[in-house]
Amino acid sequence: MPMTGGGAVGADCSLGPVACASGRCLVRTGGSVCTVPCAVDAECPENWACRVTDGRGTTLGERVCSPVETF
Repeated sequence: MPMTGGGAVGADCSLGPVACASGRCLVRTGGSVCTVPCAVDAECPENWACRVTDGRGTTLGERVCSPVETF
């Protein structure tokens, strides 16, 4: 299993997924942020939503928490 950093949801992961505690980095407009898998919006922080990814920085079609302002 790869080693991961301690970055919490929303932490910068411009160095890639290894910077995130979850091992997942969401590449988005405005920079890359650590994220976590989810099934529903309630599992995400305030002002974040559970969205299906496009595969940039995560697995294509995976549901992860994403900042609402990017949609």
